[in-house]
Amino acid sequence: LSFMVVSMVCVCWTAGAGLALYFEWFGVHDQYTVLAKDTFYARSDFVEKHLLIPMGAYQVYNTAMCFMYNEQFDTTMIVHHTVVVVLQLIGFSPFLHAEAFFFIGMAEITNIPLTWMDICKKRPEWRKRWPTAHTLCQLVFALSFIIIRMILWPIRAIPVWYNLGNLMLSGACRSKAVAVGFIIISSILTVMQMVWGKKIVRIFIAGCKEALEGGKEKKA
Repeated sequence: LSFMVVSMVCVCWTAGAGLALYFEWFGVHDQYTVLAKDTFYARSDFVEKHLLIPMGAYQVYNTAMCFMYNEQFDTTMIVHHTVVVVLQLIGFSPFLHAEAFFFIGMAEITNIPLTWMDICKKRPEWRKRWPTAHTLCQLVFALSFIIIRMILWPIRAIPVWYNLGNLMLSGACRSKAVAVGFIIISSILTVMQMVWGKKIVRIFIAGCKEALEGGKEKKA
């Protein structure tokens, strides 16, 4: 359970930081000042302290948990955690801090309801005590994953890859290794999300059909 609590704190922190950066909450104006001047190489203390460091530490923690507990061990998730850690390290170049609000921050919104669902697996009595909250979390997770990870993610990622390609062709790229590495790693992460998303969509559709059939039976 402690693992899940740590996860909830981390995902809420990074999601909140991403929202604060984008909507300029709490006097955070980096997105539209320093980062707007150079969307590739501008550096933001806020991004490093509240997004890169927390996310990197969280993914290292996740990886360690995978090896420490058999029930947490999953090769796919280890690859995912490792890939995300590498992306955070690339970010310290500095690199693409202007995109951190979404890819590191807002994307974590999907993991808030998911983490609650995971907590309920460890504490099934909570699911029984608050069945409506659990069902709502399932619905929010499915919809947010589809919207954020499957639709908005590629809409934001593809232009970034395209612009990086142009940057390398123009000779203005500071490190082609970093740029190419980012494109490859973020592409792998995108594909993984699409595979997971496909499964989530199937489960979501099946759940909707079951709910509709259940409603018809009650009326009958």
